Amino acid sequence: MDVVVSLFYKIIRVTYEILTSIIILLSKKKSLCNEKLEVLKWISETCGSEISSLQQLWDAGPSTLGKYIEQLNNQDVTWWAMQDLARSTFAVPQVMSRQEMGRRFLRGHAEKKFLRLLLRLKEALERSSGSNSLRVSGDLVAKGVALSAAYVGMRSVFFIYSYRNQLEGVQIEMTGPGIVKVETKLRKDGLMVGYTVDKNGMYVLKISKNNWFVPGSPFQVNVQAVPPE
Repeated sequence: MDVVVSLFYKIIRVTYEILTSIIILLSKKKSLCNEKLEVLKWISETCGSEISSLQQLWDAGPSTLGKYIEQLNNQDVTWWAMQDLARSTFAVPQVMSRQEMGRRFLRGHAEKKFLRLLLRLKEALERSSGSNSLRVSGDLVAKGVALSAAYVGMRSVFFIYSYRNQLEGVQIEMTGPGIVKVETKLRKDGLMVGYTVDKNGMYVLKISKNNWFVPGSPFQVNVQAVPPE
């Protein structure tokens, strides 16, 4: 009798473990399916035509994302170059190897990695632009503390750099509760931008060129009163 009871409990335990594994597997597949649908919907809205599979997107090439990333508006750009651009411009970690990106068909882990890369790129673009309606420049980058903080009445400076050394036509717009005065100076190493404001508060700083926005734009700048000495 004890042997029968023991065997019965073992069967129940094994059955429970199998069912749990199946539920976890189905949950992962459902999550993967939802992520795939999310990416395909985003890509379809981007290129203006329906993309029904990751393989179709893989075949179409990264120029499909040219609406959001300026440097991808080139039919000769490879997925490997796109991943490198995403890494250098938006700090998206490398997901796929050069060998994997040289394959003709997406299968198994390669498809999952490609999906992960697209999801990370989508998240980076949304963080960078703050809106899917803004297009991100792959050529310009802005650096400096003044992109996020400044003091009332004190000149704050940041710099804009161009990978292609093309800084003519850069537009800078800063709005907020006070009057903003902006000055620019083109130097050999980049464009120096200085601004002063006369009231404290939160300001919005937009940097663009030909309607392509610098990664991170619009910036939220916290302007505070000068602390007492």
